[in-house]
Amino acid sequence: MQAIFTQAIGLVLAENQRVLQTITYPAVEQLVQKITDVERIFVIGEGRSGLAIRMF
Repeated sequence: MQAIFTQAIGLVLAENQRVLQTITYPAVEQLVQKITDVERIFVIGEGRSGLAIRMF
């Protein structure tokens, strides 16, 4: 069981690393500005993202 868990963690980390490498600093600045300019934010996700959002 531990080996499967370790393998799953490695997969998730590799996926996250690939995604994060595509994000540019100007895009992050723009996102932060948009988030701070509004009163409310609606977030929806599926899979792991959906589970993460439900933690908030």
